[in-house]
Amino acid sequence: MSILNKITVDQFQRIVSIEANAIYTTSDKKIGVIAVLDCIPIEQVKKMTIAEVNKRYGEINAASKSLSSLAAKRNAKVAGKWYQFEWFIDEISAGQLVELYSYDMTSEQGVIDNLHLILATLSRECRVWKWWPKAYDGKGHKQRAEAMLQMNMGDVWGYAAFFLQLSEPLLTIMRKSLTEQERKMTTAKA
Repeated sequence: MSILNKITVDQFQRIVSIEANAIYTTSDKKIGVIAVLDCIPIEQVKKMTIAEVNKRYGEINAASKSLSSLAAKRNAKVAGKWYQFEWFIDEISAGQLVELYSYDMTSEQGVIDNLHLILATLSRECRVWKWWPKAYDGKGHKQRAEAMLQMNMGDVWGYAAFFLQLSEPLLTIMRKSLTEQERKMTTAKA
């Protein structure tokens, strides 16, 4: 099984945080990444030889290069539940849009740090298998966000990549569209 089919959103967020930390040395980063991905204590990784650490880190690094080739999936399963991700802006409710605006999505690091929240905002639990999504439930956001931390990155990468590339322009367009709609509605009432 590929590393990408095992890594969770939580592990991905932690690994990216380790890799982005300027305080850590290269050795610290390798040890941290291996510990997070293999779910073992740092002390255990430190007992490995340098060759073993370099080999394992190389395997992880090679697998991560194929992230960009993963396709976006409309449905994904975690903790026994199926979730459907919103693909179209017109399917997003005003509540979901407000939630999206509350996350930092102005940088790659911001999107990655908030990925579980973004996924929770743009997903709906399905009633039967992966069909018939339930109505969006803002009250269940916290539970969905916790579930999204355990979501497989191989299942959500295509969706995450969309936000990594387009989050800021997308939010700007949506904000303008909503402002324009509000202006039309206010003018029509007057």
